[in-house]
Amino acid sequence: MQVLQLSVIVLIGLSLGVASSPARIPEMKWIPWLAAAVLTCWSYVGLWVIWDLSLVEALLFLAAVFGGSALYGGRLWQNLGLEPGLSYWEWVKRDLIHTRYLRRLYRSSPAKR
Repeated sequence: MQVLQLSVIVLIGLSLGVASSPARIPEMKWIPWLAAAVLTCWSYVGLWVIWDLSLVEALLFLAAVFGGSALYGGRLWQNLGLEPGLSYWEWVKRDLIHTRYLRRLYRSSPAKR
């Protein structure tokens, strides 16, 4: 594995994760989410054809997609102001573990936008 190859895999994965976050926060928007999922699959296929990815590289790509989605998702949830006083990292953790709770909180919030 070359450093450039790994860097490209991680950057593409992070970018796709960031692009897919607005499709699922605060409510699931199925058409944009499916478009992001198809784009992620095609990106993986493109990387696989170009570099013949190993299992480790494929897992790194998926981890980057989920990581980028959670990192940007934490910022999106924080900007909604549902529970003031929580740190950014607490929002990231909630996005990873308690997404259903956050959506219920959003639906019951009087400050919906």
